[in-house]
This record gives sequence, C-alpha cells and structure tokens, in this order.
Amino acid sequence: MKRDIKQILAIAAGAAVIVLGVMAVMGTSATTEVHPSVDIPTPGEQGPTGTPAAVVIDLHQEQETSFFGLRKGETRYVVGVQFYVPATCAGLIPDDVAWPVPDSECSTEVPIIGVATVAGIAASGEAIIVVNTDVPTECFDAINRGDWWPSDAPECDS
Repeated sequence: MKRDIKQILAIAAGAAVIVLGVMAVMGTSATTEVHPSVDIPTPGEQGPTGTPAAVVIDLHQEQETSFFGLRKGETRYVVGVQFYVPATCAGLIPDDVAWPVPDSECSTEVPIIGVATVAGIAASGEAIIVVNTDVPTECFDAINRGDWWPSDAPECDS
C-alpha cells in the first residue's frame, strides 16, 4: 500500500513538473487596442509653447515579466510624441535610435529626449518621426493622446 502511494506521488510530481514546464514555455498574451487616429498639425505650425508642433500619439506602460507572467521591476510610463524633421533627416535615423541625434540636419526645437523611429514622409516632404520618452506616473495620468508636447500639465514640468 505504501509503495502504491509513493508511485502515485511520483507520477503526480512528474505531471506537475510537465505542466509547469509547458506553462513556462508558452508565450504570454498581448492585448491590442485600436485607437482613433491623431492628427498632426501641418509642417511649420507651432505649438502653444512656441516650439515646432509635436503631438502625443501614444501612451503605454512597460514592465518586464518573468516566470509564469509574474511582473518584476518597476513600471515604465512611456509617451510617444510625433513631429516633423527635415526630409534629409529620414535617412539618418535608424529605427530605435537615441534622440536627439547628433546630426545637425535633424535639429529641431522640440524639447524631448528618448528613442526615435521614422514614421513616414509627409505629403510636403518632411520626415515624420516618433520619439518615445519616459515620463513620471503623474505626467502619464495627466495627458492624453492628441495633446500638444511639451504638455502644459504641471505634472509634466520635470
């Protein structure tokens, strides 16, 4: 009888290890949200602060996951800001490059530091880029898609 219990426990432990292994190997799920488009002003237009027009087009949170989808580390609050740069700049910006880039051809007065990606070319010829930048939680909660950048929310002053 004791021998049967040991075999049953061994089989149950083996099955548990297999189930845990399968759960660890399986990918995590992702939720896709579809938002209405955000219009960017015309090239040359200025925002409320007098800097070139820049608009918040994306807000998302990032956090690393570990074994079984448990969260680890701190949550990052990321704002995606879209604006125009000279057309010659498009070829100088590889995907996911630190912004601002050192090339003077890409200089702009938009006050933002982050990671840039070329989003396309405007009908007028300017390059459109998106820069993702980390912001404090309070700033993240105070702004919305379609808002001007830099934000006039006091929570975003830092």
